[in-house]
Formats: sequence, C-alpha cells, structure tokens
Amino acid sequence: MVERAVTSILIADITGSTELYSRLGDVAAQQRVAGTVAQLRAIVAECDGHFVAQKGDDVLASFARPPDALAAARRMLKAGGDDALSIHAGITFGRVVLAEGDVFGETVNVASRLCGLASKDEICLSGAFVDQLGAGAAADLQPLGPFEIRGLAHPIEVFSIRKDSAEMNTEVSRTKIDSAVRRRDAVTASALVLEHRGRSLACPGGKTVVVGRSDACDLVLPHAWISRRHAVFSMHEGRATLADKSSLGTFVQVEGGREILIRRETLILPPKGIVSAAVSAASAEAEPIAFEIV
Repeated sequence: MVERAVTSILIADITGSTELYSRLGDVAAQQRVAGTVAQLRAIVAECDGHFVAQKGDDVLASFARPPDALAAARRMLKAGGDDALSIHAGITFGRVVLAEGDVFGETVNVASRLCGLASKDEICLSGAFVDQLGAGAAADLQPLGPFEIRGLAHPIEVFSIRKDSAEMNTEVSRTKIDSAVRRRDAVTASALVLEHRGRSLACPGGKTVVVGRSDACDLVLPHAWISRRHAVFSMHEGRATLADKSSLGTFVQVEGGREILIRRETLILPPKGIVSAAVSAASAEAEPIAFEIV
C-alpha cells in the first residue's frame, strides 16, 4: 500500500569508516561500526523517531515532529566519542511516499544530498526544516547560504550545527539568522574579484573564470590532483556562483573560517571567502584562491 505523508527526514552516516576498516581489519571495524549504528538507532527511538532503513554505514529515519528530529541530531553529535566513529548527517522536511516499509521522494533525496554536504561532526539542515522550528530550538544553527541541489529547480537555504556548537549551545537568535540571510541576498554587485599568488582576475556580470590544470583555463593550477577543468566561477545578476566540475571536489571557506566541500555541484558564493581545488585550504598542497564580490 502506498501512502503520502509530510515529515522530517534524517540521514546520518558514519565518518571515517573506510579508514577504520583499513586500520583495524574487517571484523574489528565491523563490530565498531555496528555498535555506532545501534547507538544511532537507539537515539532515533528515544527521540520518538521511526527507523526506516540502514544502507551501509548510514541510518535513515523519519520524525513526525521536527523538534524531535533536531533533538536526535544533537544527541548523535554528542554521542560520537571516538574520532573514527564521528558522524555527519542531513535533515529536511517535506512530502514523502511511504511504501513497503520504506520512504521515497524528493525529500529523501534532499536529505541525502545534505548528508553528503556535511563535514565530520556536522549536520546540515534545509531551510524548509528550520522553518518548522521555534526561535529557541534554532538558536545555535548557522546559515551557510543557498545551495543548488541536484534535481531541484531552485537553490535551497542550508543551515549547519556542529558538535562544538551543539555542546556550547551558542545564543544566536533565529532573528539574527534570518537577518544575516537577508543581508547576504541584498548584496548588489558588479564583479567577482579573484586573487591567487599576487594575480588578480575580475569576473564581471555575464562572464566566467575557469580554473583547472589545462593551459586553456583562465587560471591554471598545474597539479596532478586538480582536474583539467576543475571549477567555474561566474557572475550573474549580482550573484556569484562556483560550479565544481571535478572528481575530487572544491573546498569553499565560508563565514567563520569553516570549510565546506562541493563535488559536481553549484554553490552561490558569500560576499567573500577562499576557494581551494581538490584539497583543503589548510593543506600544504593547497592553491588558495581568495574571492570577493565588489
């Protein structure tokens, strides 16, 4: 029987499980992973959620009440313990199809993409989910800006909560979050300026700057780990975007010095920041590119 519902979907995945298998061996690693998955499932149940499925090292769950989903997410972050068994997750809210004990639909796909976007000890949440929360519950969520999600016609707002903020419960009101988003969207600009090793490149409206290993790129980064056509900066109607075209992805440093990784995705850039192809900007191998919308 097929049913439809409106619900919160949480997908949590174990970070670093591949390295764990290499370090401990299959049997010991599987036991550690199974123990963490069992812990995640217990948290779902204790927060009035419904465990739906397990695929590999991830857990898919639904929650009738969005605050319960957020409570479960906070507990999952705090329960990590061993670094090798930290988690990352994605949460969204919307319509799903229920069939044969499983859930399907665009909402599930968005949760999966948000989980992939999240870093270690981080949970990414959609604006649709955050809109269901009260100001108090959303106090320590940080806005990351709009992201283009594969398969969706329009970008969605993404928020983040990390393990350190979940423990500290920083007092940032939802009003401040909303005003920050409005200030970012209100930026009117004429060009995106890139800085790399003392060289400046301007990307005015309607133009692009291609970054990659190929000599045909506007900005050439001659390293084996960088794709021939790695990423494309563009400017349109006052908004700057970065489209990753690579295999290893592109790191983008956002407000507060945090990095996010995009892979085969397009990101609407904040007013200023740093981009690094294939490796973190903190790596010795990095070729950091500073950007600013002017």
